[in-house]
Amino acid sequence: MSNFINLVKLQTRNLLFSSIRHTRSKGKQAAGMGFLAFMVVTLLAVSSFYSITLLNALQGEERQLALYTMALAAFVLLLVFAAYNCGNHLFGSKDYDLLRSMPISKTALVASKLLSFLSLQYFYALFLLLPAILLYGLFTGQSLFYYLGGVGMFLVLPMPAVVLSALFSLAIGYVSSHFKYKNLVSNLLMMIFIVLVFFGSFMIQTLVGRAVDVQEVIRNMQLYLPFFGLMVKGMIEGSLMSYLLGLLCNVLPFVFFVVFFAKRFTSINSRLRGSYREKNYKLAKIKQSSSFNALFMKEVRRYFACGIYVMNTAFGPVIMLGASIFALFSKQSLMAIMNELPPELTAQISVILALGLIFLIVMSCTTNSSISLEGRHLWIIKSLPIRTEEIFAAKIALNLMILIPAAMLSVLLLALLFSLNIAELLLLLLLCAVTAFFTASFGLIVNLNFPRFDWVSETTVVKQSMACMISIFGGMILSGIIAFISIQVIGSIPVLVYLLILNLFFILLGVICLIYLKKVGIAQFKQL
Repeated sequence: MSNFINLVKLQTRNLLFSSIRHTRSKGKQAAGMGFLAFMVVTLLAVSSFYSITLLNALQGEERQLALYTMALAAFVLLLVFAAYNCGNHLFGSKDYDLLRSMPISKTALVASKLLSFLSLQYFYALFLLLPAILLYGLFTGQSLFYYLGGVGMFLVLPMPAVVLSALFSLAIGYVSSHFKYKNLVSNLLMMIFIVLVFFGSFMIQTLVGRAVDVQEVIRNMQLYLPFFGLMVKGMIEGSLMSYLLGLLCNVLPFVFFVVFFAKRFTSINSRLRGSYREKNYKLAKIKQSSSFNALFMKEVRRYFACGIYVMNTAFGPVIMLGASIFALFSKQSLMAIMNELPPELTAQISVILALGLIFLIVMSCTTNSSISLEGRHLWIIKSLPIRTEEIFAAKIALNLMILIPAAMLSVLLLALLFSLNIAELLLLLLLCAVTAFFTASFGLIVNLNFPRFDWVSETTVVKQSMACMISIFGGMILSGIIAFISIQVIGSIPVLVYLLILNLFFILLGVICLIYLKKVGIAQFKQL
């Protein structure tokens, strides 16, 4: 039992705090803890704001809908977050051989992996679900039973999300292992799964929304979404039977999955660790290329070889293209909405588009983990007779390859949809390019200052490293500040002048980052 508890503690610490604990620098540890605390406070504030807005918009018993809505949003997002991470943590993990050699049963080993993975989902649920439970109780004056039930729902709601995402990850891994380009197929299937999750949630909302009143909406949620619908009903109405039924809907699938997975743990990992073998291999001529091209192709192969790397960085370009294509095909309904808006707002449409593009671009950074992903092989690239500038250029070029084509195609589609003039089109295209360059160079700087080479799974670097958090949330804060300033000055500055100012601002940031990489970054890289 003590081995099991120690294993759960070790894996939990590795998942939640490895991005801070690995560095020996006290200053960086303090900065990491401060940034993590700031992130926690910010996300709690955002979640609380949405809950308060819903509660204020409803009155009386209709306020129950706010809690059901936030629980639905939490469940969907927990399912998405679990799908991002569970593949590398549960199946085909690189510590499989080490764990199997330990004096612990397969059931205990599987349970430790699932429980430690649940701890990460509790971290997400802390922002997504807990504020809604507390605020609804305060707004409506609930009893002690409600708050105790809320603690129970907080603990069990992530369980079905973990089970569903694990089953889909298992299916994706099994299917992709039969293809030559295993990682490419896996990435595509995972992207399809994420899209299906959001599409399914939209269909559920549509089905539930057909009700004629709020009470019928609530009854539909209890019927179609028992994972949380029955528990919320029991908490609000004080019905122990409804609450226990909802509790079982969450716990029983998790228990059955632990038993099922434990019995087949060895065979599952053996199959998923297999790979495609070429049957008719023929020796061909070796192609020769420049050092930059070789480095760039290495970055491309490394990128598409890691599913979590692709999923964590390609969603922004996919959303840009998907939203642009959807808007183009929904032109009539979109134009009807535009006609209802104030004329002074529609006149600033290119600025609004610019703000959206900036947000999606700064959220799609590959360089914030590209150096850390070199891992124990960093010495190889450092020992090659190539300049450090070429290494940096190859890593930046990969980020630009992912961002710029998608962003510019989106701008062209949006310009066609909203009939932008040639000046607005050119300024938006330039803005995409300079914002993408700043994003790539800034991510590289952050990774140079917060490298991580002692990882076992790529997930640790791509999603849980300090460099990744600083880059992503720093980009969010920057885009938020730009949006706030834009709201204050919109209408008082001509559109073309404001777009030009945005371009000059990101050009300045890009130049500063470039100077830093040349003056400081090269020396930092050599000392790694």
